[in-house]
Amino acid sequence: MLMMLMNSHRLLKKYNRIPAQLLTILCFYGSVIHLQGQDFGETAYDLAAYRAIGGGVSLQHFRPAGGNSLSDSAGIKFSNPQIHAEYRDPDTRIVLGYSSYLLKGKSGAALSCEIESRREFPLIRGNRRSGLFLPVCLSTNYVRAANTANSIRDVNIVSLGLGTGLDARLIQRNFGVEVRGSGVFHYSTQSFSVDDGTSNLFSGEIVILLPELVGRGLVIGYHYEFQTWKMKRSDLNYQREIHGPFLDIFF
Repeated sequence: MLMMLMNSHRLLKKYNRIPAQLLTILCFYGSVIHLQGQDFGETAYDLAAYRAIGGGVSLQHFRPAGGNSLSDSAGIKFSNPQIHAEYRDPDTRIVLGYSSYLLKGKSGAALSCEIESRREFPLIRGNRRSGLFLPVCLSTNYVRAANTANSIRDVNIVSLGLGTGLDARLIQRNFGVEVRGSGVFHYSTQSFSVDDGTSNLFSGEIVILLPELVGRGLVIGYHYEFQTWKMKRSDLNYQREIHGPFLDIFF
């Protein structure tokens, strides 16, 4: 886990001028919530306590949201694939994403770092392995998208928030399936400046756990999320929609 976070730190520094302090905060936050979510007394083959790493390719739609003061020709707007690497366990998801695009004839890039930690409370009698659960979600993300016409108009937003939703899970000896949905309300800031605001994030996914199919096992799923920002600087009002499959391996 430590090596993954260190490699992610170097990757994002290579492709983007993200302040090292920001990456350190996000990576430290991810390592802390990861350690809190682990029960080291359980085996790696317990589907209720798996750890997996992998990635996927998603389609990302990024465009101005309602109230954006920029004209259509001046804003950031693209629909392109995003590649991502991720770590996940039943309580934590850490994702690093990258996509490139052409905007007004020039190449641009979008980067994202997302960390989510969940604490679940059962809604019906049962155990952690199966049932309906009410999650409390702690979420942070960093999103950067370059405005190739004017770098002053770049999106460079950090968000931190809380939310809830509904989780359903069925885990048996050789198979598991999870369906999750949540909404999170964030406080957001542009480069830690006074240009702050709020963000709403809605996400959902289906996760299939297949132990010992390949190696120790596979995680196969499909993830969807939709995020909107409403900032004091109205030219930073954007929305982002991402959806696509992912494939992870147990370790």
